[in-house]
Amino acid sequence: MERTKKLGLTVQYPPGYLAAMANKTKKEACTRPGRGGRSKHYSGRGRPRRQRKIKGEKEEIKSAQEGEQPVASVKEEKPQNNVEEKVPRGSSELPPVVEPPSKKVKIEESFVLSEQQQQLIREDTANKKLWDEALDSLKEGPNFLRKMEQIFMCICCQELAFQPITTICTHNVCKTCLQRSFRAKVYTCPACRHDLGKDYIMTQNTTLQKLLDQFFPGYSKGR
Repeated sequence: MERTKKLGLTVQYPPGYLAAMANKTKKEACTRPGRGGRSKHYSGRGRPRRQRKIKGEKEEIKSAQEGEQPVASVKEEKPQNNVEEKVPRGSSELPPVVEPPSKKVKIEESFVLSEQQQQLIREDTANKKLWDEALDSLKEGPNFLRKMEQIFMCICCQELAFQPITTICTHNVCKTCLQRSFRAKVYTCPACRHDLGKDYIMTQNTTLQKLLDQFFPGYSKGR
Protein backbone atom coordinates (compact mmCIF):
# COMPACT_ATOMS: atom_id res chain seq x y z
CA MET A 1 0.00 0.00 0.00
CA GLU A 2 2.89 2.42 0.72
CA ARG A 3 4.46 1.69 -2.65
CA THR A 4 1.16 2.27 -4.37
CA LYS A 5 0.88 5.64 -2.70
CA LYS A 6 4.43 6.59 -3.80
CA LEU A 7 3.70 5.69 -7.42
CA GLY A 8 0.39 7.57 -7.25
CA LEU A 9 -1.65 4.49 -8.06
CA THR A 10 -5.15 3.85 -6.79
CA VAL A 11 -6.75 0.52 -5.88
CA GLN A 12 -9.79 -0.30 -7.93
CA TYR A 13 -12.31 -2.74 -6.26
CA PRO A 14 -14.96 -4.66 -8.14
CA PRO A 15 -18.49 -3.40 -7.78
CA GLY A 16 -20.07 -4.39 -4.38
CA TYR A 17 -16.73 -5.42 -2.88
CA LEU A 18 -16.61 -2.70 -0.23
CA ALA A 19 -20.20 -3.34 0.87
CA ALA A 20 -19.51 -7.07 1.18
CA MET A 21 -16.38 -6.45 3.25
CA ALA A 22 -18.31 -4.08 5.55
CA ASN A 23 -21.00 -6.73 6.15
CA LYS A 24 -18.36 -9.36 6.82
CA THR A 25 -16.62 -7.13 9.36
CA LYS A 26 -19.93 -6.44 11.06
CA LYS A 27 -20.79 -10.16 11.30
CA GLU A 28 -17.39 -10.98 12.77
CA ALA A 29 -17.87 -8.28 15.38
CA CYS A 30 -21.22 -9.87 16.37
CA THR A 31 -19.85 -13.43 16.56
CA ARG A 32 -16.78 -12.40 18.62
CA PRO A 33 -17.96 -10.83 21.88
CA GLY A 34 -15.74 -8.43 23.72
CA ARG A 35 -14.16 -7.03 20.57
CA GLY A 36 -16.90 -5.05 18.95
CA GLY A 37 -19.31 -4.24 21.72
CA ARG A 38 -22.10 -6.33 23.22
CA SER A 39 -23.53 -9.19 21.20
CA LYS A 40 -27.12 -10.22 20.91
CA HIS A 41 -26.63 -13.58 22.64
CA TYR A 42 -24.05 -12.80 25.36
CA SER A 43 -23.62 -10.15 28.02
CA GLY A 44 -21.17 -7.28 27.68
CA ARG A 45 -18.61 -9.06 29.88
CA GLY A 46 -17.89 -11.50 27.09
CA ARG A 47 -18.63 -14.79 29.11
CA PRO A 48 -21.08 -17.07 27.30
CA ARG A 49 -24.08 -18.50 29.13
CA ARG A 50 -23.08 -22.06 28.22
CA GLN A 51 -19.97 -21.84 30.40
CA ARG A 52 -22.03 -20.48 33.30
CA LYS A 53 -24.56 -23.29 32.91
CA ILE A 54 -21.86 -25.98 32.88
CA LYS A 55 -20.18 -24.49 35.92
CA GLY A 56 -23.53 -24.22 37.74
CA GLU A 57 -24.32 -27.88 37.00
CA LYS A 58 -20.93 -28.96 38.36
CA GLU A 59 -21.52 -27.01 41.56
CA GLU A 60 -24.99 -28.55 41.97
CA ILE A 61 -23.63 -32.08 41.46
CA LYS A 62 -20.85 -31.43 43.98
CA SER A 63 -23.23 -30.00 46.60
CA ALA A 64 -25.68 -32.87 46.05
CA GLN A 65 -22.90 -35.42 46.58
CA GLU A 66 -21.82 -33.68 49.78
CA GLY A 67 -25.42 -33.49 51.05
CA GLU A 68 -26.19 -37.17 50.39
CA GLN A 69 -23.30 -38.47 52.47
CA PRO A 70 -24.89 -37.88 55.93
CA VAL A 71 -28.19 -39.35 54.71
CA ALA A 72 -26.43 -42.52 53.64
CA SER A 73 -24.68 -42.78 56.98
CA VAL A 74 -28.00 -42.46 58.83
CA LYS A 75 -29.54 -45.21 56.71
CA GLU A 76 -26.60 -47.46 57.45
CA GLU A 77 -26.89 -46.89 61.20
CA LYS A 78 -30.60 -47.83 61.36
CA PRO A 79 -30.22 -51.50 60.46
CA GLN A 80 -27.45 -51.84 63.06
CA ASN A 81 -29.83 -50.69 65.81
CA ASN A 82 -32.55 -53.03 64.58
CA VAL A 83 -30.18 -55.96 64.55
CA GLU A 84 -29.29 -55.36 68.18
CA GLU A 85 -32.92 -55.10 69.32
CA LYS A 86 -34.57 -57.88 67.30
CA VAL A 87 -33.81 -61.55 67.61
CA PRO A 88 -32.47 -62.87 64.27
CA ARG A 89 -34.63 -65.29 62.32
CA GLY A 90 -33.94 -68.94 62.88
CA SER A 91 -32.52 -68.35 66.34
CA SER A 92 -33.77 -70.72 69.04
CA GLU A 93 -33.33 -68.09 71.76
CA LEU A 94 -36.53 -66.31 72.78
CA PRO A 95 -36.81 -63.03 74.70
CA PRO A 96 -37.33 -63.52 78.44
CA VAL A 97 -40.98 -63.58 79.49
CA VAL A 98 -41.80 -61.53 82.57
CA GLU A 99 -44.14 -63.51 84.78
CA PRO A 100 -46.74 -61.60 86.82
CA PRO A 101 -46.33 -61.82 90.58
CA SER A 102 -48.25 -64.74 91.95
CA LYS A 103 -51.34 -63.76 93.89
CA LYS A 104 -51.44 -65.14 97.38
CA VAL A 105 -54.77 -66.81 97.94
CA LYS A 106 -55.96 -66.35 101.47
CA ILE A 107 -57.49 -69.55 102.76
CA GLU A 108 -59.66 -68.87 105.79
CA GLU A 109 -60.54 -71.76 108.04
CA SER A 110 -64.16 -72.26 108.96
CA PHE A 111 -65.25 -71.45 112.47
CA VAL A 112 -65.80 -74.72 114.34
CA LEU A 113 -68.49 -74.91 117.02
CA SER A 114 -68.12 -77.15 120.02
CA GLU A 115 -70.81 -79.68 120.89
CA GLN A 116 -71.87 -77.59 123.90
CA GLN A 117 -72.24 -74.48 121.73
CA GLN A 118 -74.29 -76.36 119.16
CA GLN A 119 -76.56 -77.66 121.95
CA LEU A 120 -77.04 -74.18 123.45
CA ILE A 121 -77.87 -72.72 120.03
CA ARG A 122 -80.59 -75.36 119.57
CA GLU A 123 -81.99 -74.51 123.00
CA ASP A 124 -82.22 -70.77 122.23
CA THR A 125 -85.45 -71.16 120.26
CA ALA A 126 -86.44 -67.50 120.79
CA ASN A 127 -83.52 -66.43 118.56
CA LYS A 128 -83.73 -69.27 116.01
CA LYS A 129 -83.96 -66.94 112.99
CA LEU A 130 -81.03 -64.88 114.24
CA TRP A 131 -78.88 -67.97 114.79
CA ASP A 132 -79.69 -69.28 111.30
CA GLU A 133 -78.45 -65.98 109.88
CA ALA A 134 -75.28 -66.08 111.99
CA LEU A 135 -74.47 -69.73 111.19
CA ASP A 136 -74.36 -68.89 107.47
CA SER A 137 -71.06 -67.09 108.19
CA LEU A 138 -69.33 -70.09 109.79
CA LYS A 139 -67.33 -70.76 106.61
CA GLU A 140 -65.90 -67.22 106.73
CA GLY A 141 -63.98 -67.90 109.93
CA PRO A 142 -63.46 -64.67 111.94
CA ASN A 143 -66.37 -63.03 110.10
CA PHE A 144 -68.69 -65.31 112.07
CA LEU A 145 -67.88 -63.41 115.28
CA ARG A 146 -68.33 -60.05 113.55
CA LYS A 147 -71.71 -61.21 112.31
CA MET A 148 -72.70 -62.18 115.85
CA GLU A 149 -71.72 -58.74 117.16
CA GLN A 150 -74.01 -57.11 114.60
CA ILE A 151 -76.95 -59.45 115.26
CA PHE A 152 -76.84 -59.40 119.07
CA MET A 153 -76.01 -55.71 119.52
CA CYS A 154 -78.16 -53.70 121.92
CA ILE A 155 -79.95 -50.91 120.07
CA CYS A 156 -79.68 -48.61 123.11
CA CYS A 157 -75.99 -48.73 124.05
CA GLN A 158 -74.69 -50.00 120.68
CA GLU A 159 -72.70 -52.75 122.43
CA LEU A 160 -73.02 -56.50 122.65
CA ALA A 161 -76.09 -57.23 124.76
CA PHE A 162 -75.32 -57.94 128.43
CA GLN A 163 -77.85 -59.90 130.49
CA PRO A 164 -79.95 -59.91 127.33
CA ILE A 165 -83.72 -59.66 127.36
CA THR A 166 -85.25 -61.28 124.27
CA THR A 167 -88.52 -59.46 123.60
CA ILE A 168 -91.68 -60.86 122.02
CA CYS A 169 -90.63 -59.20 118.74
CA THR A 170 -87.30 -61.13 118.89
CA HIS A 171 -85.02 -58.19 119.69
CA ASN A 172 -82.26 -58.48 122.29
CA VAL A 173 -81.73 -55.57 124.67
CA CYS A 174 -79.53 -55.18 127.73
CA LYS A 175 -81.56 -55.62 130.93
CA THR A 176 -80.28 -52.33 132.38
CA CYS A 177 -81.08 -50.46 129.11
CA LEU A 178 -84.66 -51.79 129.06
CA GLN A 179 -85.15 -50.95 132.76
CA ARG A 180 -83.96 -47.39 132.07
CA SER A 181 -86.50 -47.12 129.26
CA PHE A 182 -89.34 -48.30 131.52
CA ARG A 183 -88.30 -45.85 134.24
CA ALA A 184 -88.72 -43.14 131.61
CA LYS A 185 -92.27 -44.53 131.10
CA VAL A 186 -91.46 -45.79 127.64
CA TYR A 187 -93.02 -49.26 127.46
CA THR A 188 -92.15 -50.12 123.89
CA CYS A 189 -89.35 -52.13 122.27
CA PRO A 190 -86.35 -49.82 121.73
CA ALA A 191 -85.70 -51.44 118.33
CA CYS A 192 -89.13 -51.61 116.66
CA ARG A 193 -91.42 -49.67 119.07
CA HIS A 194 -93.59 -52.72 119.62
CA ASP A 195 -95.82 -52.18 122.69
CA LEU A 196 -94.52 -54.36 125.52
CA GLY A 197 -96.93 -53.13 128.15
CA LYS A 198 -96.35 -51.51 131.50
CA ASP A 199 -96.36 -54.86 133.33
CA TYR A 200 -93.91 -56.56 130.98
CA ILE A 201 -91.84 -59.20 132.82
CA MET A 202 -88.15 -58.89 131.95
CA THR A 203 -86.86 -62.45 131.76
CA GLN A 204 -83.15 -62.74 131.12
CA ASN A 205 -82.12 -65.11 128.31
CA THR A 206 -79.50 -67.11 130.22
CA THR A 207 -78.85 -69.46 127.27
CA LEU A 208 -77.87 -66.54 125.04
CA GLN A 209 -75.73 -65.09 127.85
CA LYS A 210 -73.77 -68.37 128.12
CA LEU A 211 -73.13 -68.40 124.38
CA LEU A 212 -71.99 -64.78 124.35
CA ASP A 213 -69.61 -65.48 127.25
CA GLN A 214 -68.08 -68.37 125.31
CA PHE A 215 -67.70 -66.52 122.02
CA PHE A 216 -66.59 -63.23 123.63
CA PRO A 217 -64.89 -64.13 126.92
CA GLY A 218 -64.47 -61.19 129.32
CA TYR A 219 -66.79 -58.85 127.43
CA SER A 220 -69.13 -58.53 130.44
CA LYS A 221 -66.43 -57.25 132.81
CA GLY A 222 -66.98 -53.67 133.90
CA ARG A 223 -70.62 -53.72 132.85
